[in-house]
Amino acid sequence: MKPLKNYVLVKEAKEETTTASGIVLTGAAERGSKAGVVQAVGPDTMEVKIGDKVALAWDKGLKIDSNSVLVSEEFILGVY
Repeated sequence: MKPLKNYVLVKEAKEETTTASGIVLTGAAERGSKAGVVQAVGPDTMEVKIGDKVALAWDKGLKIDSNSVLVSEEFILGVY
């Protein structure tokens, strides 16, 4: 898929659902942000590039398949 404008295709990283001490996290506890790796960028994208690890707002974006999301660059919270 080739994103248009300032959209970014991100492959979501699998998040841990159990803490190191064995506590199982519920869906509500996992909210906040999600992480992933940029797979493709639109031509108007200015801050991220393919391969960047990013943090996303948890409720933004369009789910493309089971592990990819298409999101506007404005909803990328940070690069690490």
